[in-house]
Amino acid sequence: MVIRRKRAVESVRLPSWTIMVFMVDGPELGPSLDRDLLELDRAGSSDEVNVVVAIQSGRAKTRFIEIQPRVDGARGPRRRVLGRAKARDVTASLGEFLAFVAEHRPARQYALILWGHASGFGFGRIGPESEEDLVQLGQLRELIWQFRKTREEKQKLEILGFCACALSKAEFALELRDDVDFLVASQVAISTLMTWPFDRIVQRALMSPAVPPQTFASQIVQSFEELYEPPPVALTALNLTGSEPLKEQIDDVAEAILKALGARGPSGRLNNLLVLQAFKDALTAYPFNLESLVDFFDFCVRLVEQDGLAEPVRHVARSVLNEGVQAFVARNARSGPKLAALNGLSILAPDFDDPNWLETSKTLLAETNTTNKAWLYKTTRWVEMTRKVYQFATTDAALQQGQG
Repeated sequence: MVIRRKRAVESVRLPSWTIMVFMVDGPELGPSLDRDLLELDRAGSSDEVNVVVAIQSGRAKTRFIEIQPRVDGARGPRRRVLGRAKARDVTASLGEFLAFVAEHRPARQYALILWGHASGFGFGRIGPESEEDLVQLGQLRELIWQFRKTREEKQKLEILGFCACALSKAEFALELRDDVDFLVASQVAISTLMTWPFDRIVQRALMSPAVPPQTFASQIVQSFEELYEPPPVALTALNLTGSEPLKEQIDDVAEAILKALGARGPSGRLNNLLVLQAFKDALTAYPFNLESLVDFFDFCVRLVEQDGLAEPVRHVARSVLNEGVQAFVARNARSGPKLAALNGLSILAPDFDDPNWLETSKTLLAETNTTNKAWLYKTTRWVEMTRKVYQFATTDAALQQGQG
């Protein structure tokens, strides 16, 4: 790794922020990557706000670039190449980038923005079929923990953002709650034509370097919302310090539903039918069809709406709606057609259109492969509950056809 300039940090006051942007150039992303780099150039940097970018393109070694302060009248990009990663895969390159920034561009606070393709529990696909390139959720947690160990008192990463598709998920919020203060992500797809407005985001920090993390996370969402209004907009800032109650709420909902589904006689069948209907309503309202997801809070609304459903289930769902959103969602932007159901947090739902979903979902409950297995599935009964609903849906449909 080549380093052109190293800042001696022992005798100088640390800048307020270092904004780290890790960009993975995947299929069809090249023009968007170039545009966002130009936006970063337009914003610039300062003595109080470092802006460092890593660019992973194919199997080439990742470049580490520093955005230079803006100079009025200057033409062309103002970037300085600081070095390159030794590794060529995304996970190792991200680890090297974080270590590099910690040593050479330290600050009192950090924002890490991951830019590129995402799928399931992973980020960073280089090619259409290159699942092995994805930084899996467990690996990301470990990389952030290694970064934390370089900081005084091992402070959490203040902001983790995803300029990527559909990662505002309960799995990410709960898995990263001990290592990240604020998560900024979307519940739906981020179009290549509607990536984050990086010039506006960086300018927010440049104008007010003392901005606290919660305010800055909210400003990222606000900047995105303001730029693309009125086209469909969906971006959320989650306060992960409030995620421990969320875990309890998710488990309480799952436990109450499982108990209702297990009731004997006609009441048990009615509960199964009404929970199934709540899932179907929530799935229909959810505007993202690449994964089987629902908005957790919208699903609770659907449960409350089922008048004949067991009262303990409806009571728990009401409690979530009364207490959950306010403590956990720092800012939620949703505008445009079919986005009303988005309250900030996606969660797994049964995929009733996939005849193999029951078999696939076994991997979420397996005791092996713990690196990629979300903490949510190890400590709550949510997956068990969704599997019960799916089993009822497929079995009941078969019974109905047989009776017909």
